[in-house]
Formats: sequence, structure tokens, C-alpha cells
Amino acid sequence: MGLIHLAGRLRRPVTAVKILVSDLLDADALVVSVTDAYAASDADADERPTTHLLAALSVGLKRKWPDAIAYPQAG
Repeated sequence: MGLIHLAGRLRRPVTAVKILVSDLLDADALVVSVTDAYAASDADADERPTTHLLAALSVGLKRKWPDAIAYPQAG
């Protein structure tokens, strides 16, 4: 389930849900499965990383370097 779908179910703004999910990930209270990001067996499957994998990577980097400068163009 994506953040937009979660925000819709919770009837909250997407930005608020992003912050909530980020806080839950930081507190190790939420686990995002990233093991199936490249697990597709179809030869024509999209091999780009999923948004879940990229979000988990972002959280890990922020945890490792909390004082890093965020660049707006990087998202």
C-alpha cells in the first residue's frame, strides 16, 4: 500500500502520513518489506527499485547521517 492510499484510508494529508511513517520507521515500530524489489521472475518485468525500497534507503541514510543537508531537487 502506498502513502497516498494510506493517507486516504486514514483521511489525513499525505504530508502528515509521510511524517508519521518516517517517525514509525525511525522508532523501529514499522517494517517495510523490501525483499521483493527485484524478485520478479518475468523477463519483461520492471527492474527499477520500488518506492518502498527507495523510502527504506532514505530512512536508513537519514538515520546514519541525521545532520546531512537535504537538497530539494533530491526529494
